[in-house]
Amino acid sequence: MIAGISIDNLKEGIASIESRGTGDYAAIGMHTCDRYGLCGRALGRYQMMSYLPEVEAEVWKVQGGRDWLDRINDGYEPSVAEINTYFPKDAQERAFDVEIHQLFETAQRKVDPQSGKLFEGDRLVERVTQTWFSGENGKVDDKGSDDLGRLSVYEYGVESRKYYNSIGGAEPACTAGETTGDFIFLLLNNGVSHQVSALGKSAVKEVNSILLLISRCQSVSLCLLPTAELCSMPGRRAATAIRW
Repeated sequence: MIAGISIDNLKEGIASIESRGTGDYAAIGMHTCDRYGLCGRALGRYQMMSYLPEVEAEVWKVQGGRDWLDRINDGYEPSVAEINTYFPKDAQERAFDVEIHQLFETAQRKVDPQSGKLFEGDRLVERVTQTWFSGENGKVDDKGSDDLGRLSVYEYGVESRKYYNSIGGAEPACTAGETTGDFIFLLLNNGVSHQVSALGKSAVKEVNSILLLISRCQSVSLCLLPTAELCSMPGRRAATAIRW
């Protein structure tokens, strides 16, 4: 979840446009060049361009991956077997997550010309997916399209938002559990859950199994968060409330 938006559902909205019926994780786009002279092919379920840093970061981990991308950017059409070798499903998901978080960070700072306020809700979904299609600096609600001409930037956002909402949209509001205070403690240790019976000087009286859910606390033993933030944390359903 980012800003109340379900990333899993957002992924499905993008994939419904980009690759459904055309190969999914093995989809291969046409060779094209952008207005800055960057050339390549859209690859995989989310049709990420082969020259994107997020794609390069994953593909370059594989022996021969750098040369493979160079050939694609020069016009070579890869095989499905090559996609599965150099840019498999897990790599595509990691690249997507990095890119989409960057797009959210940018979009949330922008003012929606329709409302005069910061982008939020359905319009945030539209704007983020618009920039997935057109690039981070693309115009809001632009009527222009890509080389395929299927959808304008504006229409891409609308179609993504419609699909997003059709499969559930944002996850329902959650509650942090039975608490009498405003905070929840999370024990941090490389993503492993632990049983904790005491937290020293803290006011916690009872602690059940607590999962490590967020990367921002990796350098410390405990993370103290307002209960409201539990709703926006990855894996929130696995968290156990603390009563104190």
